Amino acid sequence: LRAYRAARSAPVLGGPGTAYSYSTHGMALAAFVVEQVSGVPFVRYVDENILVPLDMRHTSFERTPEVAANLATGYVYRGGQYEAEPYDYFSLPPASGLNSTGMDMAKFMLAQLANGNSGGARILDEATARLMQARQFAQDPRLPGRTYGFYERYRNGLRGIAHGGNIRGYGSLLVVVPDEQAGWFISAN
Repeated sequence: LRAYRAARSAPVLGGPGTAYSYSTHGMALAAFVVEQVSGVPFVRYVDENILVPLDMRHTSFERTPEVAANLATGYVYRGGQYEAEPYDYFSLPPASGLNSTGMDMAKFMLAQLANGNSGGARILDEATARLMQARQFAQDPRLPGRTYGFYERYRNGLRGIAHGGNIRGYGSLLVVVPDEQAGWFISAN
C-alpha cells in the first residue's frame, strides 16, 4: 500500500466535508492507515480481527484454494447470449477483490446488527460500530448520505445501509436495516 500511495494517490479536490466521492484511492488510504496504526499488513489485519473472530472461513482477499473452490463462474451478456468470463485479479485488496459466500456475509451482517458483536466475537466496540453506521456526510440533509463504509438507502420510511460490489461477471449487494434487525445479501454471476 505504501508503494501504491506513492505512485497513485489522487489529488485533494476540496476541503474535508465539502464533497463525497467513493474512490479506490480513498479505500487504499484508509487501509494504509490501518497498516500504519496496527503495524501489520491490511489483509492480515482483516483476517485476524474480522474474518477469524466471525468464523468467516470462506472469505478472503486472497484467492486461496478454499476460496477458489467456492467461486462461481462469472458471465457477461454479449450478442444475445451469456459468455463465461475469466476471473479478474486485483492488485489493491482494500478496494476490491474480497471473495466471500452468502453464509459468511450473514455472519458479518449479524455482527453489524449487534453493533460489532456476533456469537461472542466482538470485532468492534459498540460505540465504534454505531459511528460506522451513522451518517457522516450528505450533499443535502434531505438526501441519502454516506457512513463509514456504507451508503444510506431509504425505502418505505426505513433506513438501510448498504455496500455493493461489481466486477466483470459478478455483482453483489449487502443491505443492513439496523432499526429492523434485518439484512440481506445478494450475489449474482
